[in-house]
Amino acid sequence: MKRNFKYGAASTVFIVVFLAVLIAVNLIVGLIGERANLLFDMTMDKRSSVSDTTYQILDSLEKEVKIYTFASPETLDQWFSTDFPIRFGMMPVNGFSLSEYMQKYALYSDKVEIEQLDFDADPTLREKYGLTSQSDIVVECGDRSKVVTFYDLFKVDANDNDAMYITGLSVEQMLTNAISYVVRDVGTKKHAYTVNHNENVGAEYINLLEIAGYESQTLDLMTGDIPEDVTYITVNTPAADFSQDEIKKLQLWLDRGDTTLAIYLYAGVEGLTNLSSFLADIGIGVTSGITNVVVDQSQYVGEASAIITDYGTTQYTENLSDEVHLIMPWATPLELKETHDYKVSPVLYSAETSLLNDKSANGPFVLVAEAKKNATATGNSSKSKVIVSTASMAIGDSYLSGAGINNAQFTLNCLNTGEDAPELTHIGTISFADNYLRMSYNEMRIFSYLFVYIIPVGLLACGLAVFIRRKHR
Repeated sequence: MKRNFKYGAASTVFIVVFLAVLIAVNLIVGLIGERANLLFDMTMDKRSSVSDTTYQILDSLEKEVKIYTFASPETLDQWFSTDFPIRFGMMPVNGFSLSEYMQKYALYSDKVEIEQLDFDADPTLREKYGLTSQSDIVVECGDRSKVVTFYDLFKVDANDNDAMYITGLSVEQMLTNAISYVVRDVGTKKHAYTVNHNENVGAEYINLLEIAGYESQTLDLMTGDIPEDVTYITVNTPAADFSQDEIKKLQLWLDRGDTTLAIYLYAGVEGLTNLSSFLADIGIGVTSGITNVVVDQSQYVGEASAIITDYGTTQYTENLSDEVHLIMPWATPLELKETHDYKVSPVLYSAETSLLNDKSANGPFVLVAEAKKNATATGNSSKSKVIVSTASMAIGDSYLSGAGINNAQFTLNCLNTGEDAPELTHIGTISFADNYLRMSYNEMRIFSYLFVYIIPVGLLACGLAVFIRRKHR
């Protein structure tokens, strides 16, 4: 009896000690997890992961940044993952917690603090930050702040019936860019894009302008002058020519100094006589027409494209990743020459394997060029410049938001002008759509031969060999 009691007591003590140790370990791991964010992202598209780019930006923070929310974490997650997607007829966003994702920023950097404010108790918040909803998020540093709405956090598209639907997440992109924006010492810059020539400026391009610190507005050169505070102008895919008066306004604006004019052209557009003459005067000759489209036969992307793999070392390409390409659809060659007032230089070449669509000439070809106006020509100490690209489709929404290509980063580099401009890194969105495997033409041929000929013939030969061997046994 005493022996059974002794063993029973020992077992009880062992179980109690074991459970105590287990609880203690669980509490310690929980505390460490809260501090170090020991969470593993098991989602296929890594939607809950924070990129190394964001961590680098957080490491470089020297100022205190506050992220304000106006609802409890549980409510915020409910709105984000379920209520908002249902508005678009979508299934709930699984495997993602908005509150936990934001907390990763604060856990990683002691410069970031997240605070919940009472939206209803303090009505001045709406006016102070320009809030439109209790779901808005405010990122603030000193006197600079930026509002991120739920609409900003989702990548939304429209189908053929104009019905909106969610295709991905832009949470990291918007939060990290907001932090980069509010910690800058420079003020907001002014950008304008021309209208009334059938131009087209997409939402992704506007988003890159915001990342670069620009506020955008339309510019009608037919009826008005260029505002004094505009330092960057975009002319994108004009289908109609500019008048001589409009060209004169652009020339006078460039004479101010410290201005940048970016012109993106499309190969299929003809009749831009005045605009082409203006570019020729500054040393950039533009060719047009489908026969002059540059094609890279060593790659395949489903359309006539020049795929850039060798970026060179210009200020627009030095931070581009060599692991991914830059795609320039329907680009045509530029012809460069020096002029008295402008120094012209190539920015981007096509590959040596490229050739014109009619096979009349082989590459490499200049696809993007820069013309810097001499300081003595402007009468100012600062220079102005003109950036010309013949692949306007390269800054379309599909290419700027596409995963695995450098188009967004290259375009952002072109927007981030000036000797004291900070280096800006583009952070892509997480797409819910299927990711298609891109491969070169030669890779396609290898896979075709392998699966259409080699493997079937090999299996047939093995089958025949086994059949003949068994038959002669």
